[in-house]
Amino acid sequence: MILRLNILLPALWGLGLLLIITGLSIGSTFPIVIGSVLCVSFIYFLLQPIIRKGRPHSKIRIPSPISFIVLLPISLLIISLLIDLILTSTVSPPENLKTIEDFKEWKQGSKKRMGTFEHAGETYTVILAPSGRWLASGPAAYLFDKNGAFVDWTPDMGDAYTVKYKFDLTSGNVKNINWNNP
Repeated sequence: MILRLNILLPALWGLGLLLIITGLSIGSTFPIVIGSVLCVSFIYFLLQPIIRKGRPHSKIRIPSPISFIVLLPISLLIISLLIDLILTSTVSPPENLKTIEDFKEWKQGSKKRMGTFEHAGETYTVILAPSGRWLASGPAAYLFDKNGAFVDWTPDMGDAYTVKYKFDLTSGNVKNINWNNP
């Protein structure tokens, strides 16, 4: 019995993406790895006509080692960017976030820390929450002015500047970190 690859392969790719998203949402790496393998397999079979151009067709398909060498890094890069995009969207502040109270309501239950940040004579309150990047070097950070109004944010305090004003919130710049919930 011949399987219809034009139906089976896109279904496997969709299943792979579903497993990756599920793994991200539950915080487990096993579904992410299995989903990545399915997505890589789909891309490999999708590019088979290009890889095999000029070779005589046979009933037995033997994967070319060079195809794995080329496809694996590309697939891992795409999957890594997709994971980063999904995680960043989970910590992106909603449009209605205006005050610290709105933040506490939005991030209820998340472990948070609080600190201060000074820039151009202004002191800002910084609230740290779980990171919004896959291989983050720091937590997500949200800045509030002295009146408690939301000012800016970054998904990764260790590597990325804030989105709007490009403040550098690396660990040495945020002072007086309180390890209790704000």
